[in-house]
Amino acid sequence: MRETDVGAEVGTDMDLHFVHAKYAVGSGFDGDGDGQDDPWYNQPFDCFWFNKHPNWGTFDPTANDDPSLALDDTDGAGPEVVLLAVPQNGAKYLIGAHYWSDHGLGETRARVRVFIYGAPVHTAEHDLGLRDFWCVVSVDWPSATITPCVDADGEPNVTQAYQNPYFSP
Repeated sequence: MRETDVGAEVGTDMDLHFVHAKYAVGSGFDGDGDGQDDPWYNQPFDCFWFNKHPNWGTFDPTANDDPSLALDDTDGAGPEVVLLAVPQNGAKYLIGAHYWSDHGLGETRARVRVFIYGAPVHTAEHDLGLRDFWCVVSVDWPSATITPCVDADGEPNVTQAYQNPYFSP
């Protein structure tokens, strides 16, 4: 079995998270132990496998202002893709990766690529162990400023063994 095998439960399952950080407060869960509620898994403001099409923008169904998990890969072949056609001015977005399941493969290397208007603007890679959650970057809009998430030592912001109590593998 390899990470790139195709099929149910045969490769690593890395989950992409895309959060509207301006509103993702008060989740009631502090998985990283920093004393503040985490934005991850906060519905409706985290777009991920369980919340593929959240409603963040206007209630106008013709407005294309909501994100969508366009591709959810569960077998390690990748990629996972979140799309947002019309970002909200004044918004901050967070992008994270959660190593959900290793299916016996152990540590893996996550790679996250950020595209703006179809052009690649940032790539980051980091080794993760099972259940690690990596806050990859924040994106401020409309400046499109990308800021890597780092801990107090300036290292990538990874919470080991991150387990949200509402979602268990």
